[in-house]
Amino acid sequence: MFVIDWYENSWSPWSEWSSCSRTCDGGATYQLRRCNAVVGCKGHHVRYKICNMEPCPDGLDFRAVQCSAYNDHPYDGETVEWHPYYDEESPCTLMCVDSKGRVEEMAPRVRDGTRCRLGSLDMCIDGVCQRVGCNLEIGSKASVDECGVCGGDGTSCSKDLHHWGKIGTGCSVSCGGGECD
Repeated sequence: MFVIDWYENSWSPWSEWSSCSRTCDGGATYQLRRCNAVVGCKGHHVRYKICNMEPCPDGLDFRAVQCSAYNDHPYDGETVEWHPYYDEESPCTLMCVDSKGRVEEMAPRVRDGTRCRLGSLDMCIDGVCQRVGCNLEIGSKASVDECGVCGGDGTSCSKDLHHWGKIGTGCSVSCGGGECD
């Protein structure tokens, strides 16, 4: 017998976490759940988290790996070597550039876990650039403060205050290239 739940917010339990989209350098894994209510449920049916953040031994950029997959495909009658092209307008589209400067869209979206920009933790998930905080949580706004603390407020480090002023009229020793009054 199948029972339909008429009440709002009747979610199934979350599924097991999926396999990680990458084996190293940060990927994404997800869980799914199903809404069992006829009138709908509040919230999301999928949630993501970061996985496998260890650096890759080969050090290759994930976007570069995806572009290189097209190296064996003829382009304008020739074999071309493709390299990643970062498009600020569409960071989650796989754009590649060849040695002649030709930029092509190779796929409407990069694979989950691909960084949106070089040097950024933000990553593409399901074709959308998602913010990643320094705490490695998707959607987090946590950033490193001036003391080097993730999510800090800048109060945990000592701030040495030095005031340089003129004392006396001359130098007592050579400054190694400096000047005396």
